[in-house]
Amino acid sequence: YILDNHIRPQHEFVGTKIRVFKFEDGVANILKEVPKMTGLTLDETTHVRARKSSDPLILTKKTHEDVLRFYGKDLNIFNYDAHKPIDGLKIK
Repeated sequence: YILDNHIRPQHEFVGTKIRVFKFEDGVANILKEVPKMTGLTLDETTHVRARKSSDPLILTKKTHEDVLRFYGKDLNIFNYDAHKPIDGLKIK
């Protein structure tokens, strides 16, 4: 429960009645589907938090390996390729 679960592996939140949405698939899909699932009305306005810097996130090789190990099950369950380059991420 460290940092209100913000670093907790996401697979720990998944259950049989949970539907997973990926932000990279677009927020519009989430805004379309959630009202159908919940019966709630959502505000059509989407707030986008722009990245404040174009500087890349730089991780050491060790930190990158630690992240892959910690979130390895997430990568597998949610079909992410751990070896695919990520825009804005540099490993040194």
